[in-house]
Amino acid sequence: MTEETTALLREIASYRDRDPEDARMLPPEVYLTDELFEFEMEHIFRREWILVGREEQARDPGDYFTTDLLEEPLLIARGADQQLRAFSNICRHRYMRVAEASGNARLFVCPYHKWSYDLEGKLRAAPGMEGNTTFDAKSCRLPEVRVEAWEGFVFVNLDDDAEPLRPKLQSFSDHFREFGIEKWKTIAWYDEVWEGNWKLTCENGLDSYHHMGLHWKTAEPFMPALGTRFAEAHAQWNYHRTPILPEKAREVGMGDDRFFEGLRPDQADALNSTFVYPNVVVGFVPGQSIWLSAIPIDRTHTRIISSYTVPTEFADDAEIRATAESYLRELNTEDAEATWRLQEVLASQRIERGPIGVRERGVYHFYQYLARMLPSPD
Repeated sequence: MTEETTALLREIASYRDRDPEDARMLPPEVYLTDELFEFEMEHIFRREWILVGREEQARDPGDYFTTDLLEEPLLIARGADQQLRAFSNICRHRYMRVAEASGNARLFVCPYHKWSYDLEGKLRAAPGMEGNTTFDAKSCRLPEVRVEAWEGFVFVNLDDDAEPLRPKLQSFSDHFREFGIEKWKTIAWYDEVWEGNWKLTCENGLDSYHHMGLHWKTAEPFMPALGTRFAEAHAQWNYHRTPILPEKAREVGMGDDRFFEGLRPDQADALNSTFVYPNVVVGFVPGQSIWLSAIPIDRTHTRIISSYTVPTEFADDAEIRATAESYLRELNTEDAEATWRLQEVLASQRIERGPIGVRERGVYHFYQYLARMLPSPD
């Protein structure tokens, strides 16, 4: 390990005991160093639960979708037994992907030599392989990867020995149980690659203080930035609240009266912006939610998977769907600027590490999480 990376890890480790009132942003080198990026992938993304999609993408037997995580092609499928499983999406013969995109299937057939696998990953056919004494068709199967569904989301973990996800996030489920988000439906999708380091995307998602800048047209009119207050920090997540101005929300088509029916004032008066470590934003207000998972591709490119969800009773409303599709793309396009516009100036020799304000306290807790996960060289 280079001296530069060692010094950066020591600086990150210092946040374990640093007072939040005295905390500053991380040094720009943490977004510029390839060795540190690889260290993060090994100690965080190969060991933590990573959100890759929604349960409704694999709702019925045979439903499946595919994704990649750290150059690992993955296949998530619902079996005939209703069990959700995740597999390595690589044929056990000559390495080609056995499935692409998403759909519904009884068998996954490799397009190269037509080897086929069932919904439990077992090999069902390997044409022309008779006579090979080293090949045992009965024991051949796609390797499984850990997968869990939580609150309607699908998470995978590349670590076979990782602790289960659900207990880690039980406090989240308990805190927001009244919203019933596990039953909400997706009505708009967003899947793009942003230029910039994954941590920049996460830091942006950890505050709503930027509404008055990046989102001065889309969010600030009905969720004013200066009203943001940090709420709570937990071992695996934190959240802040930003007030909602219902009348203003209605003016921009984001405040359907039905969303507020039956809610207590303390449930209807704010955006609850939660962050699940290491890379997930789930922001929800009455009757609607936008979530985002920032999945690193390399040091300067991050895949963004995001969707807009609503309670089932609103999912078929054409006006709500149209608003959601437009708003999701516009909001994410604005947030992308907090990744690529920051990445392009980080090599400046005149950068000074800025202070972390009280409305950005989630960023401080994110740094504490990094300090817990990245072993210090000392």
